Amino acid sequence: MKTTLEFLDAIKAKHGLTSDYQLAKHLDCTHSAISNYRSGRSRLGEDEACKVAELLGLEAGYILSCIAAERSKNPRAKKAWEWSAQHLGGIAAALALFLILPTVAMDNRENAAFSGLDNPGLYIM
Repeated sequence: MKTTLEFLDAIKAKHGLTSDYQLAKHLDCTHSAISNYRSGRSRLGEDEACKVAELLGLEAGYILSCIAAERSKNPRAKKAWEWSAQHLGGIAAALALFLILPTVAMDNRENAAFSGLDNPGLYIM
């Protein structure tokens, strides 16, 4: 399970951002909000978490579950949110493989001819 700090750093890395000021612009928030997220004085809200998911190409439910687990003070609730995040992350990865791999495998005409398909692209088995 990832933390707010890991998500923020992942956005910076993915989008080639060199400062928290640039990160704030990407998230459409203030630099002080980023500072508060980093220090733990505040947590990402639902809108911000959805924006993080969008910027990272991840499922919003996964980000929301990670943030809720990080925020939770109740051990049972924290464990439930962690379970949710773990399973949502796994489902998203499996779904991405299911949707992406067939198009990659069928990306050229040789593979299409070998498979008997005339039009390479997404197909469901």
